[in-house]
Amino acid sequence: MATSKDYWTKRMDGIFDKLDKKEVKLNDELMKYYQDALTDINDKIYKFYDRYGKDNGFDYEEAIKQVRETDLSDYAKRANDYRKGLQMTQKRLRGLMRNTLRRRLTVLNF
Repeated sequence: MATSKDYWTKRMDGIFDKLDKKEVKLNDELMKYYQDALTDINDKIYKFYDRYGKDNGFDYEEAIKQVRETDLSDYAKRANDYRKGLQMTQKRLRGLMRNTLRRRLTVLNF
């Protein structure tokens, strides 16, 4: 006669086997959706560059080059603006801390 432990071990093994089979099927379905989305995105990117090139008198490769140069220069500008803003914020914070310390020292001196 099978013990309770044997029963539950066999039952869990059966459940895990079913889940493994479902996981393979689900993974295949997800990969199909992923591939479809990837194809759609790549198609839209190609159409964007193609339209941008035609509108501005470039071929496809030149359009990609133009967009990347614009993106990089815009990124560099925004990064520098952020850095400058961060420096100003740190400078203001140090000033506030200095003023707070002065007030505390003044209170302690009285």
